[in-house]
Amino acid sequence: MQVICNSSPLIFLSKIDRLELLACCFNQVWVPEEVVSELKGVPLPEPIQVKSLSVEGRGFVAGAMGRLHRGELAVMRLAQENSVKWVLLDDLLARQRAGRMGLKVMGTVGLLLLAN
Repeated sequence: MQVICNSSPLIFLSKIDRLELLACCFNQVWVPEEVVSELKGVPLPEPIQVKSLSVEGRGFVAGAMGRLHRGELAVMRLAQENSVKWVLLDDLLARQRAGRMGLKVMGTVGLLLLAN
């Protein structure tokens, strides 16, 4: 299974020293460049790949800014651009928007449960 990940699951997993769970639960883990800029030095383990949005995707993110953050919007758009069904998001508004976009959503707690 492939997933696009936002910054909050990466930060939370890093704090409990469990970033390796991403590779255990998913075949591919991508993060948009916008998320990397939010991480402020949190190192990404080897299997996580940084991906760029298309020009149109960056335009979508810029135009949709408001109650959602740049990284959350980039996660959703990158998933749509690459036909990835799953996204990792913790923020309720972001999760609701992703659901309306037809994406399947999991949060940090769901990932921890999946890993058990």
